[in-house]
Amino acid sequence: MWFIHKQMRRIARKLGVKVGAISPYDFYDWRTPWASRSEIQKDREQYNALNKDNRFVLHSEHEHIVRHLKHISQEHGINYIPTYVRDLWAAKQVWRHRPSKHYDCGSSFAGFITLLIPMGLEIVLIDIRNLTNRFNTSLFNMGGGGISCLQSDITQLSKVDSNSIESFSVIGALDAFGLGIYGDPICPDAWKLALQSIQRVLKPRGRLYLAVSIGKQDILHFNACRVFQLNTLLEVLDCCELQELHFIKNNELDTYMCITTHDGKTIRHEENLSYLTNSHWTCGLMVLQKI
Repeated sequence: MWFIHKQMRRIARKLGVKVGAISPYDFYDWRTPWASRSEIQKDREQYNALNKDNRFVLHSEHEHIVRHLKHISQEHGINYIPTYVRDLWAAKQVWRHRPSKHYDCGSSFAGFITLLIPMGLEIVLIDIRNLTNRFNTSLFNMGGGGISCLQSDITQLSKVDSNSIESFSVIGALDAFGLGIYGDPICPDAWKLALQSIQRVLKPRGRLYLAVSIGKQDILHFNACRVFQLNTLLEVLDCCELQELHFIKNNELDTYMCITTHDGKTIRHEENLSYLTNSHWTCGLMVLQKI
C-alpha cells in the first residue's frame, strides 16, 4: 500500500506541475499551489503604493516572477523534515566524538557532508563512480580538514586496509545499495556485503554512523529501498556494539531515543524501542562501535 500511495502522489504531482497548479520545486508537498496572477497583481499594486525609493521602481520589463514560494508551508524552508533531522543528528554524533578523519559512502553532500565541513575534519567520500574531486579549494580547506574522493565498491572496499578507519558513515543510502539506483550493479546482498566491509575496515573502537529504514519486517520496495528489521542489521554487524539507537517520528524536528550510552552505562527506552521495531517503516539512527 505504501508503494501504491507513493506512485499515486507522484502521478498527481506530475499532472499538477503540467497544468501549473503546483510548484516543480516543492517535491515533498505536491498540494502546495503557486501564487495566482491576481495575487501577483495585488502585490504589484501594493508595492507601487508603498514604495518611496526611486532606485527600486517596478518596471514590467525587469520583472522576474517567482510563483512557487508564496504558499509554501514548510517550517523555515525545510522541504523534507526527516532528511534534515537525520543529517543534523548524524553530524552532531560525529562532532561529539571528533575524529580526525571521517569516511562516508552515499550520504547527502548538501546535507550531512556540508554540516561536517566546518568541523575541520579530513573527509573521504567513497563512491563506486569515478568522481572528480572539485573540492580542493580554499573554501573547503579553510580551517583545516578538506575533502577527497576514493573510488571503491562499498561491498568490497578493496582499496581500504582492515582495521584502519576510526569513523565511517552511511546516512540514508544503505537501503538502496545493489538496486541500481546509484548506477551500481544489481546485487541483492549489497547491503549485507557493505556492512561486512565497513565492519572489516573499522578500527577496534571505531564507529559506524548509520541511518536506515527500520520496521517490523524485512521488505524490498524495488528499486527505491529496503526496510530492515533491527535484528537483521545487528546480526550482520556481529563485531560491533550498538551504542545509540534513535528514530524520527513523522515530521517532528526531533528524535526519539531507544538506546543510549552514558558514562559507560546503557539506557533503554522500551516504549520507544517497541514503537520502532513494530512500525511499518521508520528512519532509524544508529551509532555502532567495533569491539
